[in-house]
Amino acid sequence: TNSVRDEAWIVLERIGLHDLLDTVVAREDYAAAKPAPDAWLSAAQRLGVVPAECVVVEDTPRGLAAGLAAGMRVIAVPSELTADQDFTGAAAVLPSLDALTPALLERLAPASGGAQGG
Repeated sequence: TNSVRDEAWIVLERIGLHDLLDTVVAREDYAAAKPAPDAWLSAAQRLGVVPAECVVVEDTPRGLAAGLAAGMRVIAVPSELTADQDFTGAAAVLPSLDALTPALLERLAPASGGAQGG
């Protein structure tokens, strides 16, 4: 996130996601803010995965640009504030997070990404 850790944690707790995440990368964890790729590259490093194996979910064109610059696939889920902005380059543009399904993520997985689930 481009937010500082304390602010991000408040939101994550409020929406019930804080216990579902392996790591949280906040603004104080990387040098350059989005649209630089630093946040996403830091997240991949913390998770021990290569950027090409990652899928980013973003709600802003600036975040989309950061994900693409990091070499990741990006799914755009525009908010009410960003719905009229340009998300060219996104692998998918979804109307809401409800449309973010395992099937979509599987479709976006790298073709040569190692073991396949089953």
